[in-house]
Amino acid sequence: MERDWYNRKVKLVSACCLLIRPDGAVLTVSRGNDAFDLGLPGGKQEPNEPLDQTAARELREETGVRISPEAVLTPVFTAEVEDFQCTTFTVKGPLTMPGKLEGKPFEGYVRWAQPYELCQPFFCTFEAYNSALFEKLGMLKT
Repeated sequence: MERDWYNRKVKLVSACCLLIRPDGAVLTVSRGNDAFDLGLPGGKQEPNEPLDQTAARELREETGVRISPEAVLTPVFTAEVEDFQCTTFTVKGPLTMPGKLEGKPFEGYVRWAQPYELCQPFFCTFEAYNSALFEKLGMLKT
C-alpha cells in the first residue's frame, strides 16, 4: 500500500492486457531476469489516467505492441493482487506488432506462452490471479 499526502493508506490500481493468438497462446512478459516468472503485460495506473489507457500504455512500454485508436479494450476480470486492485483487458481491433518481440535485460523477456505456464506455483508471482483469470475465461485445459 502507498500513502497519500495525509499519510492515509491508498490502494494501488493496476491494469494489464490479454492478447490471445488463435492457437490459445497469450502474450507474456517475464519479471526482471527470471524467464520463468511470467505475467501479462501491465502495471500501475498513473494519476488521472483512464484504466484502459493504463493497460494500453503498459502493453506498449513492455512489449512494443501498439493498440490503434479505433481498437476497443474490454475489462474481463478484476481482483485483488497483493496491495493492488488489478483489472485485465482484452483488445478487439487493430494492433501494431513490432518486427520482433524482445524484452530488455533485467526488465523482462517477451514471449507467447500457453495460459497454464502463467499458473505455475513457485514460479509465477501472480499465479493465483492468472489461474482465476484463465479459469473464468475457460482457457485452462483440465
